[in-house]
Amino acid sequence: MPPISLHLPEWFVSGGATMWVLALLSVIALATLISKILQFARIRPGNSRQADQLLNALRQGKQPGEPAGKLNSPIDRVLWQCWQNRNLDEAAWQEDCLLYTSPSPRDRG
Repeated sequence: MPPISLHLPEWFVSGGATMWVLALLSVIALATLISKILQFARIRPGNSRQADQLLNALRQGKQPGEPAGKLNSPIDRVLWQCWQNRNLDEAAWQEDCLLYTSPSPRDRG
């Protein structure tokens, strides 16, 4: 049985080790792209029944019920947090905003 040989294009062979590194990085990039497409397809906003139910309740002026189970989508979590914070006074809103926008003491130098 003859040994297994790779029939690589001349341009690939002439590139040497650099081409092998680029080929490996291309495979890693493709795998990352596919995994991210699957990740975002799983949590896409169009697939969020809980967010739809919450928005419908808000449009009708009704108080939404407690979420059924875990809030999986980031959209679900943001909408639910907005609903829970709807009665905060302006001072509380400003305090929360300052907590996330002010530089920390270690950043002030």
